[in-house]
Amino acid sequence: MMHPTDFDPPLPHHENDGDQGDLLGLFVSLLERWRWLVGATVLGVLASGGLVALTRGSTATAIFVVEQQAASLSQFGGIANQLGIDVPGGLDGDPLGLFEALFYTDDLLLELAYANYSFTESKGGESLSGSGLDLLEIEGDTDDELRREAVDYFRDHLQARVLFDANAVEVSATTPWPGLSEAVVAKALVLANEYNVQRRRRTSAAEREFVEANAEEAQQRLSEAEAELEAFVATNRRYQQSPQLALQFSRLQRIVDRQQQLASSLLQALEQARIAEVRNTPVISVVDRPEHSARPSASIGLAALAGGGLGFALALFGCALADYMTRQRRLQGASYRRYRAIMGAGTEETEPESVLT
Repeated sequence: MMHPTDFDPPLPHHENDGDQGDLLGLFVSLLERWRWLVGATVLGVLASGGLVALTRGSTATAIFVVEQQAASLSQFGGIANQLGIDVPGGLDGDPLGLFEALFYTDDLLLELAYANYSFTESKGGESLSGSGLDLLEIEGDTDDELRREAVDYFRDHLQARVLFDANAVEVSATTPWPGLSEAVVAKALVLANEYNVQRRRRTSAAEREFVEANAEEAQQRLSEAEAELEAFVATNRRYQQSPQLALQFSRLQRIVDRQQQLASSLLQALEQARIAEVRNTPVISVVDRPEHSARPSASIGLAALAGGGLGFALALFGCALADYMTRQRRLQGASYRRYRAIMGAGTEETEPESVLT
């Protein structure tokens, strides 16, 4: 049996209950909550700018080029190869990638950490001095942990990159003080130069040993060739009268000349290797020194702009979420009221029947 209330028209909706999430409604909601947007934006600007102002450091930069070193064995390499002597390649100059990797080695980073620095905190400010560990307050429970902390800190705050267009290397360091950043970069350049000077000395020492061994052998071959030629002339005093003997004399003479040329080249290269072994001239040439190069590592303006944008975006999201939740509450409230109205009407019709029974 159909209930009489089934034919009742549906209850009217309130106009606000049926609002759709259109752009106009969202815009109105943003206008109603403009204080959220302004407050969050200002808070983001102040928080980001203040945080960067308190925590940013100073970055110092230097650029250097690598001095080329001529190969000490190049002048006699062709002759030695013709005679079957293996000649190691000389140094045509250190690859830039080697210098870039050098600044990230543990040994160099530890040298920077344990080195002593002295600088002024600012113009006319207090003078500070001490090791990198003390100034940067790097600590560790054990010596191994202290070294790891030091290496990790300087690896994160020391940067090196190759400038391929300029055939140079750029080194930069970031610390809380401009003077310390410049001092760290200067120390890194000194350590890199010392390392490569020692490496070239070791290479020159190896070249000297090689040249000495082959010079002795070449001198012995020259003596044997000269002795053979001398014996031939002593045995064949009239070799000019015999075409065969004259040809043999020419062959022996060429051997002597070639051995003498090789021996002379080896002796000259030996002297050059000895000089290179004790040479301490700089390996790198600094074209842009770190002094007065320190600049702030971060821009307060850019940080404030980013913080303000983030605050505005979060506030915008919050406003949209609040507007959505308000609309959902209205829609759910209208549905509930309709449900109560329908259920209330049905109860009123059925109650008299239950009383009569």
